[in-house]
Amino acid sequence: MRNTLEGVRMGRIEVLYRLRVAAGEAQALARAVAIELTVEVPEGLLERYPAIEKDIVARLESLEEIAPGLHEVRLSIDPTLAAGGLPQLLNALSGNVSMLPSVELVDASIPDSILSQFPGPRFGIEGIRSRLGVPGRPIISTALKPRGAPIEDLVAIAEGFAAGGGEVLKDDHNLNEARFEDYRERVLRVRDAVRRGSEISGGRCLYFALLLGPLPELERRLQFLASEGIEGVLVAPMLLGLEGTRALLAGTDRIVWTHPSFTGAIAHPSGGGISPSFLHGVLFRAIGADAVVFANHGGRFPAAREECLALAAQCRRSRGSWRPSFPVPAGGMRFDRIDSLVGDFGADTIFLIGGDLLISEDGVEAGTRAFKDRVRSRFE
Repeated sequence: MRNTLEGVRMGRIEVLYRLRVAAGEAQALARAVAIELTVEVPEGLLERYPAIEKDIVARLESLEEIAPGLHEVRLSIDPTLAAGGLPQLLNALSGNVSMLPSVELVDASIPDSILSQFPGPRFGIEGIRSRLGVPGRPIISTALKPRGAPIEDLVAIAEGFAAGGGEVLKDDHNLNEARFEDYRERVLRVRDAVRRGSEISGGRCLYFALLLGPLPELERRLQFLASEGIEGVLVAPMLLGLEGTRALLAGTDRIVWTHPSFTGAIAHPSGGGISPSFLHGVLFRAIGADAVVFANHGGRFPAAREECLALAAQCRRSRGSWRPSFPVPAGGMRFDRIDSLVGDFGADTIFLIGGDLLISEDGVEAGTRAFKDRVRSRFE
């Protein structure tokens, strides 16, 4: 199934949608999408304004049935309709159409005049590799959890992971303290534990602290993380809002990881809404994601292998001046799946194994060392 576009047609935004509808209804639904996206008026009203029909209503470029009851429609949109930042771009691509359960936004070719509004990832794949000194193979990662564990246990996990040669430690998306003082204490103790562990391993381990809460508080926490040398931040853009996240991160020089919490509300494998590949691989990169965590197939969540591969390809895909981002398949990945992860995603990937590492019989440090050795051995 095709799910990408070749390029931008004559400076316009070209958008790919999937329609789940009977063959005899596809043409009418495609027309309804074109109108709903751009002018949202009855057909009869357009007859009074031929210039609006010609210049503003989205144009139908192609319509093809790719499977029984499944169609791909390509519409092109005047880029001026998407000018004015990320909210207007999203409104122009999905907007009211997001409320039609039979229509899924799959991809869009966006002119540089629009893409240039968003700088994209600050570091991306090469920037993270440079920080770690790890070329040519996947990077290994884990999540610090669970919430409610004694802080001493979390500190021990952090030190053990770094001592075993772990390369990226991120907070779990639930590991959030309401009081700044509690947050500060835990983050600094974890940072120090990572540094101690890195001295033992002789390597480098980056720590990404969770950034979640009211925006005024988040600005304070972001400044704190920068002042204390925390290398990166973990954000959940669908909890904070895409534009709110973009604005928060606009001035930071921290590495940015995005988390998929709440993305299932608009991007679900059953279709409709926005495809996971476009949400994670395009919109999250627009707000600055250097690495994108997503629920991979074969884990705790329903995800199709084809969609996961498309998502990873979107993360690495060239778009204007944006740097490629690391895809991070997660959501219940296990040690016995390392070979399949390598086969599916290749070298430019961060492998995130959380719970399976934390319950390792040999302990976190030895488990991390084994994790790293298994990944490295496949790229020697």
